[in-house]
Amino acid sequence: MAKSRFVRSVSGEWDPVLGRVCLRFEGDAVGGPRDFFLAPEDVQPLVLLLLMLSGKVGVRRPPVSGEVQVVPLHLDSVGLGEIEDGVVLRVVIGETALAFALSPGMSRDLGRALMTLSASASGEPAN
Repeated sequence: MAKSRFVRSVSGEWDPVLGRVCLRFEGDAVGGPRDFFLAPEDVQPLVLLLLMLSGKVGVRRPPVSGEVQVVPLHLDSVGLGEIEDGVVLRVVIGETALAFALSPGMSRDLGRALMTLSASASGEPAN
């Protein structure tokens, strides 16, 4: 078996026959790309694990200044719920659900932004 030290690229697609997500990892090894198949219910825990391991989430990480590349995803549903020290924002995309804890200040900022955007889209004042 060839050993790869670094992953150079990852691509993915849905395999309708197997009902699985196929991730293809390509590295610097001679052995060629490797395919890994994930059940749909395993995608969410993998995303969370990768975010945690990369250091891209958590309160100890300082905010990043500048532009961050994003890919807009269409939501299937979104919901808000109250918790003891703030609000939980839950978004669902396909079979994946993510929840985000928002501080009271962040939830106020989100509420203001949504009111402003919805008012400007309808041509009405935000207040």
